[in-house]
Amino acid sequence: MAVPKVAFVVAQHGFRDEELLQTREVLSRRGVQSLVASETRQAAVGKFGATVTVDLTLPEITVGNFDGIIFVGGPGAETFFAKRTALKRAQQFALAGKVVAAICTAPAILANAGLLMGKRA
Repeated sequence: MAVPKVAFVVAQHGFRDEELLQTREVLSRRGVQSLVASETRQAAVGKFGATVTVDLTLPEITVGNFDGIIFVGGPGAETFFAKRTALKRAQQFALAGKVVAAICTAPAILANAGLLMGKRA
């Protein structure tokens, strides 16, 4: 059985540190591999100063290579609220029946992608 893999999408500046780091740790303990994606491959800096390596850019996320996508919140998440690439990726994962998740303020991305119609969020 293949190791499950998810892509965390974080803002280049201002993602919520604990939303990424704690969630990533919990998933790692359960055998889920994760990569971090952002707008560029430059290190991303959280609201409280955590610096994380960015493994790939948002356009490089392909549905076939991941079991899910997780949008991390924080003040920087607003960058993705209307970003076509982010909305499209969320829609593609949903259409493929894969996990699409968002934390804190990031569900606005899912709402803008039309994925929350008829759902409680």
